[in-house]
Amino acid sequence: MHEWINLAMAHLGNTRAQSEIGRYYFDQSDRDNALKWLNCAAKKMDSASIVALGNCHYLDDDIENALHYYQQADQLENAEASYYMGFLYFSGEGVPEDREKAFAYYQRSAARGYPDAIHMLAWCYEQGVGTKKDIPRAVELWIKASEHGSEEAEEALKKYQDVAIEE
Repeated sequence: MHEWINLAMAHLGNTRAQSEIGRYYFDQSDRDNALKWLNCAAKKMDSASIVALGNCHYLDDDIENALHYYQQADQLENAEASYYMGFLYFSGEGVPEDREKAFAYYQRSAARGYPDAIHMLAWCYEQGVGTKKDIPRAVELWIKASEHGSEEAEEALKKYQDVAIEE
């Protein structure tokens, strides 16, 4: 029932409803309708829709367009987009591999509260990837990520139960 209300509101031009119905169609694997509604909301600079468009292109192996949408949403301060940008630079997918740039995007995303980015940032500190190795900082970040429900962070913390966090 909720989808029908969103669909009616989307037809009336409601940006949030357009975004939600676009993501609903995306989850239902209805690409044409997903793109239709996500594009409507993206034209109004809805960052969640712009990220979802990036995801559509990423799943189609169209990394160039995915990157375009992630960059656009990152400029709108979308934490998820910053995380995906970090992932692309980390993996070298569609862009030259650049661990320092990946680290910077993970920092940006983590500062915006994105749990997966907080976890990756902690991992980077643990491994010294894109930054200097800093186990106390990694532990601090894993604690923060675990507070956001990250099971991976809780597992990582088990290795460092005795590491003191500097205040």
